[in-house]
Amino acid sequence: MLLEELDQDLQWRKKEILDIRTLIIANDYLPCLLRSCFTLSCAHFEGYIRYASNAYIAYIAGQKIECRKLKLEIAAILIRKKHYNLFSNNQYKVKTSVVKKALEEYENILSQQFIIKLNDNAEPIVDEDEPAIPTESNPKPDVLKEITQIIGLDYENMFKAREPFIDRELLNPRHNIVHGRRRVPNYNEVIEVTNYVLEIMETYKESVYSLAEKEDYLK
Repeated sequence: MLLEELDQDLQWRKKEILDIRTLIIANDYLPCLLRSCFTLSCAHFEGYIRYASNAYIAYIAGQKIECRKLKLEIAAILIRKKHYNLFSNNQYKVKTSVVKKALEEYENILSQQFIIKLNDNAEPIVDEDEPAIPTESNPKPDVLKEITQIIGLDYENMFKAREPFIDRELLNPRHNIVHGRRRVPNYNEVIEVTNYVLEIMETYKESVYSLAEKEDYLK
């Protein structure tokens, strides 16, 4: 079930990227298509990492496991959702009483089943509006590192070597375009970025599914 969900979400993203690459060639490399393909690829880079990570969390919830049996990084998601203000930009201003309440609830949470958002059939689903694992609308290396640490992937192996590429060749040009600057990537840049995005989405799918198969979420 998880593999099917991961694959279905990946396929429509891959199709969009490949379709617009075809349009670029068919329309003499129009600047608007080059810009569109670049930003679309970045959107799918972020979107798939967010979806796959949260699909994995929904899968874990579907196993109906007590939090005390889960790795701390997974169980901590419930504390984060209940006490989001502990992790806001004003974290140093959090009242001691709020921290105390979170600590008091810790033992109670460990005895609960790991449950996130449910659909009408009481089945765990990916919450697109308030995901258990957010990408902060900017999947820069420190965000990717946080996500991989939570779900148990090897950041060093998956992203570390490509940090400069992600920052300078993927995210920075994307920010320039979406914020209205006249940045037109050339076709080689578009091909390099789209190839990387297609490759990393496939790798991420396989890696997340492997975690589920190995029950890596258990202590």
